[in-house]
Amino acid sequence: MIISFLSAHETVLYAAEELQSALRAVGGIDASLHPGGFCPSGVRLGLLEELGRSASDVSDPVTEDVVDIEIRGGEGFIAGSNPRSVLIGVYEWLKSMGCRWLCPGDKGAYLPKRDVTRSDFSLRKKADFRFRGECIEGAVSFENVRDTIRWLPKVGMNMFMMEQIVPYNYMSRWYKHQSSTVKKEEPVTFGDVAGMIPVLEKEIKRCGLQLHALGHGYLLEPYGIHYRTGKDRYELSDEAKNDVALVNGARGLYHGSPNFTQLCMSRPEVRAKAVDFLTGYVKKKPHIDFLHVWLADAVNNHCECEECQKFHPSDLYVKLLNELDEKMTSEGIDTRVVFIMYTDTLWAPLKERFKNSSRFVFTCAVSVSDLALCKDPGKLPYRPVWERNRLKLNFSSGEAARFYCDWRKVFGGPAFAFEYYFYTDHFNDPGAVQTARNIFSDVKLLRESGLDGIMSDQTQRCAFPNAFALSVLGEALFDSSLDFDKFEKEYYTAAYGEDAGAVKEYLSEMTSLFCPDALRERAQSVTEADTGIGSTKAVTGWKNDPSAAARLEKIPEKVKERAALFARRAADPDPARKYMGKLLAIHGEYCRLLSGVLLPAAQGDNAGSRERLAEMTDRLSRIEDEIQPVFDLVLFCQEFSRKLK
Repeated sequence: MIISFLSAHETVLYAAEELQSALRAVGGIDASLHPGGFCPSGVRLGLLEELGRSASDVSDPVTEDVVDIEIRGGEGFIAGSNPRSVLIGVYEWLKSMGCRWLCPGDKGAYLPKRDVTRSDFSLRKKADFRFRGECIEGAVSFENVRDTIRWLPKVGMNMFMMEQIVPYNYMSRWYKHQSSTVKKEEPVTFGDVAGMIPVLEKEIKRCGLQLHALGHGYLLEPYGIHYRTGKDRYELSDEAKNDVALVNGARGLYHGSPNFTQLCMSRPEVRAKAVDFLTGYVKKKPHIDFLHVWLADAVNNHCECEECQKFHPSDLYVKLLNELDEKMTSEGIDTRVVFIMYTDTLWAPLKERFKNSSRFVFTCAVSVSDLALCKDPGKLPYRPVWERNRLKLNFSSGEAARFYCDWRKVFGGPAFAFEYYFYTDHFNDPGAVQTARNIFSDVKLLRESGLDGIMSDQTQRCAFPNAFALSVLGEALFDSSLDFDKFEKEYYTAAYGEDAGAVKEYLSEMTSLFCPDALRERAQSVTEADTGIGSTKAVTGWKNDPSAAARLEKIPEKVKERAALFARRAADPDPARKYMGKLLAIHGEYCRLLSGVLLPAAQGDNAGSRERLAEMTDRLSRIEDEIQPVFDLVLFCQEFSRKLK
């Protein structure tokens, strides 16, 4: 077989190489690559225009993915609206033959044997949402991020965000082995991580993904101060001391961190320094597609000087964004800028408006399920009163929706949600069954609030015991008509063979017995039918709760009952299924240990739970190498230590 392609784009070449490798594994076919032109036989890869296919439904090739595939008898073409779409199309054809990438990394590649010459597949699909991807978080290694980047297009995603100038805060957590009781710190410096980023950015571009960059942590860069971690110590120059926000009568680092420190934004010369830095940064990195320009990552940190108090933070924020647009325009830079509705900028600007809306994209860091209420804005509560540096982030779903609706009156351009499904919330659902359903429901709600996708701010190590929920996010964003039950069956069958039903039953039991809503222990929004839009009610937690204790006591026995299932899955002859089986067996031990951690607190003994958490942390540390790519020990400890304070 010949795989031919005209384009010299690196992503089309990568798509050809991926197809070549998969055809060898699936069908035993030694396909040859034919660059520079199309052959009459074999499989042709290329852009829509190159293959004579219509591109009439494409207005923005950077963000819009159209896949057009016609394969008969294992031969035909795979066309796309951009090089990334060609790559996604390759994976779509392979998925039609039963292939699945069950989690990031080579071990998760399930490539069943098939007669490729009998493959018939036809698809013309435009992705339902323009923004589908992940943002770096957690405690992650170079390999974790690299493998995630390579995995994203396999499940229909199209973007990755590298937050901060250098994401040392996230990557050093792994290399320092925070929370581990057995691993010694690896000597990885800020410069070492800085050297990894260009390599990862090249990987992002090789996969054709939208590269999103920056976000928090850049505000003190004009003063030569690089944010590293919250535990590092920093010194401010006289110039920086003069320019940072005045809070509680003093100018200095807020809580000691450049990441938390705002600037005195009412002063044009201070904004100009930020604008000059950001413009210079993009000139050095023209491959950035979307530059996220956010403010400092904290609350109650805005400047209290006499001049700043004349403005709402969002008005000064829009001033900064407009000045950045003017500077970038004068420099001939067409990189788009993403601004965020977050903390104080939940409130829309009172006076300032965008002068060039085409430059900007809007993202909002509130729950998609809250924003669904925007379909009936007349019933939303009035927005809460904003008070400088007296912010409490305990808004109801109705109030969150009000903030969003206010912003949409100011900016009607493209927008996507910034969600946190796999930051730490997934630890509340060890079975991941509720998480998958919630994600699917949220994707269905996106259109109602005018959102064009989701950026998932998450650890790249969140596929334990599998990546079904994360796969749902990508696949449903690509095609929101996805049949959830059918996709679930296909994924579980690929991962667990004839035991798919038994594994699903076990994981459903774990979700039910741990009860994610109880573990979250936070106020949950309720509908108008309950007590009226804008109200909240507390969900019964799990501490000092006999019913929670009764549930948790059942878990060790339920896990024990599945011992034969775990052993059988871990012995599967297929390497991908064997790997998923080993993860499943470890997951059984994890659930048993976690129930033991939570049970004392459910019986009123919080100290006892803390002791057991220390024991569980030690056990997880000792087996971490077996689950490192899929389980984030640092965020696990962070989440459950917080719960047990």
